[in-house]
Amino acid sequence: MYLSRGDVGEFLDANDMVYIPADVMDSGEGQERHIAAGRPMVPSLYFEGEATPLHHPSQVASVLGSPPLDTTSDIRRVAWDSVTVLEDFIEMLHSSTWEQLLVETPYRNRTTRNLTVNVFRPIAMLPDAWKVHHFDWYTGEADTQQEMLLRDKGALVGWAASILVDWQSFLLDHEDEIAASDPLILSNRGDVPYSTLLMTHRYHASNHHRQIRWVLEQAGVDVSKRLRTEAFSDVNLAPDLWS
Repeated sequence: MYLSRGDVGEFLDANDMVYIPADVMDSGEGQERHIAAGRPMVPSLYFEGEATPLHHPSQVASVLGSPPLDTTSDIRRVAWDSVTVLEDFIEMLHSSTWEQLLVETPYRNRTTRNLTVNVFRPIAMLPDAWKVHHFDWYTGEADTQQEMLLRDKGALVGWAASILVDWQSFLLDHEDEIAASDPLILSNRGDVPYSTLLMTHRYHASNHHRQIRWVLEQAGVDVSKRLRTEAFSDVNLAPDLWS
């Protein structure tokens, strides 16, 4: 997830608060902040001696006890936008060779296979999150363990496609309930409404989609017909492609 200075700037300026960015392995300011704060989950805000993991910029206000930021959005559209992104994501995998899927990208040297797992694994958790009001998104070893099971292009595409089918089926069965109710979801990154969780993972999928589209274009793959996720007006992707 990306948080810009614009997202948190007014809070950072008015309070003794430090933003711990997602990139903590750059041997620079991000890593220094992470170490000084006790290596919390990233991204996090460090305030009054305590680190708060984040899903979404709307959580910044709650850390300070301030009125919540306006995150009003058509939640049906957000959910089905995510389906559109995932469908096109899978099409990009189809258009790639297995060798291309294993090439390291500029995003922390992670491969397209790794980023695919990182995008689709939390999507697979969203239906249960709705049912049990709990969502713990762990990365690191969990992503790596899943990635190592996907040893060829067919396995990777098939795994991603099965998650997409399950997500579509869930939305077809429950979209009216999702639009009518917005339960609080307990999470290791802070408690957030279900709608916020959906907006977070629409953003997450959209961001990695545009990164992979760029990587494939540089490799000579025709991506001219692929989705341009930056066209979603309310996703607000970071200006830096590799954030």
